[in-house]
Amino acid sequence: MSLDSEWETSSGLPLDGLDVTVTQMEFGYNASIGAGVVCANFTFVDEDGVEYEQSFSIGKNGEPTRDGSELTGAPKTFPSRTNYGRLIDSVRGLMEHPGDVIGSPKQAAGWVGTKWTVGTVAVESTNPNSADPATATKVSDKFVFTAYLGKEEAKAARSKAPTGPVKKSVAKPAPEPDEAEADDDDGESSDEPWSVLGVDEVLWAKLVKLAKASDSHDEFSDAALEIAEVDKSREAQKAVLTTKPGSVWHFVNGER
Repeated sequence: MSLDSEWETSSGLPLDGLDVTVTQMEFGYNASIGAGVVCANFTFVDEDGVEYEQSFSIGKNGEPTRDGSELTGAPKTFPSRTNYGRLIDSVRGLMEHPGDVIGSPKQAAGWVGTKWTVGTVAVESTNPNSADPATATKVSDKFVFTAYLGKEEAKAARSKAPTGPVKKSVAKPAPEPDEAEADDDDGESSDEPWSVLGVDEVLWAKLVKLAKASDSHDEFSDAALEIAEVDKSREAQKAVLTTKPGSVWHFVNGER
């Protein structure tokens, strides 16, 4: 067997060279990238079931809907200098008709189930505020897709959960009718949804109480986003901004 492959190098970034499936995509924000910067927030799962989250900045080119499913007010085409624009360009280079497979790049659902090989491109950027020519420009690696591997049905893609340890709830004897009603009123569950979502239990209880006191999801989410712990936690933001099963609002109100 040839040893030539051992002479190859990579960027060293965890996603570089991996084959992944998109299990979730939402438009939203990522405070670690910058305040008010709109992002396409992807969740990837590799062939070993390891989950990765990666945000692709869009800048101020549109506004995400509250559930993250769509980008409104976006331009007809995305600037190629944005990270999301580069990702779109890489898809266009791999697929003749991406719209037939994924749909609009302004809608999140079409990405779910798509399978890719992830790679990087070197991008040079300039800092106009730098007085030192040696530091005025820098080169950094940006993620793109280097191969399209097909698309799974959305249901199948969601079933590819990470294989890491999962906290299981302990089975309890069936409660008496009065006890069941009390549990219902308290919004409690043996499934421990805060653990599944990665949200602190104390914060979850605070959010459940706030949801019960709110007349609408808009009212709840506006108030919840003012909580410092929510502002610092992407997991908490996801639990707040959507009404899907697993979210705080759905946990308290069910289908509404």
